[in-house]
Amino acid sequence: MTHSPLIPTLLLALPALLPAQQRSVPYTPGMVITASTRITPGTYHIPTGDSAGIVIRGNGITVEMRGV
Repeated sequence: MTHSPLIPTLLLALPALLPAQQRSVPYTPGMVITASTRITPGTYHIPTGDSAGIVIRGNGITVEMRGV
């Protein structure tokens, strides 16, 4: 049985074709997000006052907070 050289090439290219998983980071007060991010699930306390709890800079950024 002969194998096509196309199959190994497709397998190597597969990660580039799949959407990138968002990185997961814990919440920290005043954090600045500049790329799509997943906040690590958990319970966090956001301080009250005049400062921002999270600053998002940029366009097309997704912040996943499921489980927070």
